[in-house]
Amino acid sequence: MFHPALPDAAWNAFTVGDYDTAVFEAFKSIEVAVRTKGGFASTDFGGALMKKAFEPDTGPLRDKAAPRSRQKARCDLFTGAFGEIRNPKGHNDPTITDTLVAAEELMTAGVLRRIVDNA
Repeated sequence: MFHPALPDAAWNAFTVGDYDTAVFEAFKSIEVAVRTKGGFASTDFGGALMKKAFEPDTGPLRDKAAPRSRQKARCDLFTGAFGEIRNPKGHNDPTITDTLVAAEELMTAGVLRRIVDNA
């Protein structure tokens, strides 16, 4: 059900009910994948990194074959996911108490990871 490249730390945290950590670890792995694949510095992170990576005109991970509107939507998808799903966990604002919500957020991470893998 989860992307195979998501880290063991995410899966292990999920299995013991530490859902915020699971989601944080999953999104952290996406951030690392984007940084590595896009050739960014370790000082690039979070939503700002996603904007740079998927920016429709210059982002190294943008889909050059897609119409501009989809390129912008992909940039917005990554930036929004990091702002809404990853950031609360990264700033110690625990929010997930429901297993289904955690699973959905991990599956969202999987979709984002697949996009990065195919970029």
